Amino acid sequence: MNSNQKTRAFLDSLSISYSALVEVSLTSDEGHAGPSMSMFTFLSEENPLEVLKKIRQAPAAIFEDSRLSPVFLGNDDSLAIHMETLALAQEEGLNPASYIEEADRLDEAYLKNWQAARLEETVFIEGEQTAADEDAIRLNKAMELEAGAGCAGYIGLVQAQTEELCAALHWGGGQFPSPALMTAYLRRWRTRHQACLIALEPERLLFSLEKPCEEEQCYSLAAEHLAVFPDLLSGQNRQANTLQSYAALLKHMNHWSLG
Repeated sequence: MNSNQKTRAFLDSLSISYSALVEVSLTSDEGHAGPSMSMFTFLSEENPLEVLKKIRQAPAAIFEDSRLSPVFLGNDDSLAIHMETLALAQEEGLNPASYIEEADRLDEAYLKNWQAARLEETVFIEGEQTAADEDAIRLNKAMELEAGAGCAGYIGLVQAQTEELCAALHWGGGQFPSPALMTAYLRRWRTRHQACLIALEPERLLFSLEKPCEEEQCYSLAAEHLAVFPDLLSGQNRQANTLQSYAALLKHMNHWSLG
């Protein structure tokens, strides 16, 4: 049974309606058996979060590769950007393994210094550490993943740990930190806050949490988020007006929408 047949059997066992199942190599080295991704579309009537939940809760024995991570990739437009990014990375000879190896070398001291330098570039408005409960409720509702009426949604089953998805899909660079730095922060948030990356769109990452951040950790976590994603206080994904008010929101939120 080849990889696609295994994936079909896996999805069928979960009663997930899908189509256009394809397998995509995530490495430019044809002679090296690097990570790959089985990507499928699902019906727009299905809630992406429910599809992801079905996959994550499936017994490990159903699929042979226990390092399989499901991630929502967005709609048609988002998928086109992902595929273009992947094609360019492969043309340049970039491999996920190199990002992961670099992330392994980024220790606590490096991240602390990088974060301090990054925050110095951004002017934050001073403010009270207060946030209304309705603001957190509004943000949590806004983080629902929608494929869009009449549009296809795409989910990838990636042969990588969840915290290595940015490396596997070459996500980062430009306005965002490099894939290696993103991997280092994803590992940090996974270890410290049990944050699980569930959606990787071209300009947004969505994480689910078992529970909101502990209040005493919210300020330091907010500083980390804003170092990696300064636009959280501005632009289309603005969630608060000040560092303090964003920190106050984190203690209510069971999802993070970062971009």
